[in-house]
Amino acid sequence: RGWFPLLGASAVGPSGRVLAFEPDDRVRQTLLRNLEVNPHLAEVVDVWSTAVGTSDGRAEFVQEPESGRSHLLGQEEGARATVSVEVRSLASVLQELDLTPDAIKIDVEGNELDVLAGLADCVATPAILVEVVPEQLERGGTSFDEILALLGEAYRCYWVCWTHGRLEPVDGNQCGSGRNMLVLPANRADEILGRLIA
Repeated sequence: RGWFPLLGASAVGPSGRVLAFEPDDRVRQTLLRNLEVNPHLAEVVDVWSTAVGTSDGRAEFVQEPESGRSHLLGQEEGARATVSVEVRSLASVLQELDLTPDAIKIDVEGNELDVLAGLADCVATPAILVEVVPEQLERGGTSFDEILALLGEAYRCYWVCWTHGRLEPVDGNQCGSGRNMLVLPANRADEILGRLIA
């Protein structure tokens, strides 16, 4: 509903840029209203009405009664009421805009692997905060192991543990207090962690 885009806009300042992707019209309208009441931050936020996935095209989008659970139709789902939405890969968008991201936040209710796969052609390796919910991944026809395999050795992964107030290295087990994983490029992980913890 706009918290992460506003947080991002505050972090990047007037010379930065934030891209926010929201295919659910209800949520996007709330995001746009939040930007209206924060005009000093809205100047750096571009709101896209597209979903994000592996490649450019169209897909069926399930609009759940609780908007925070809306998602692209998964492989493991039966017949559902859907709307057709445009889908873009992040690599395609970033190439079109000639942008190199510093950070990416992914929360797409089970289609996280597709978003990550759509980054595969990017030269830069940004820091990524990704929600990982095994039940949602299963609905989408993927798994946590597939996400780790896709990331490979190029990244170091940490659970954002709210219970203990720290980052915990991912060792195959999910931290019990949260479902967000911080994914850092291995060649810059120590530097980024130093800035986060300082």
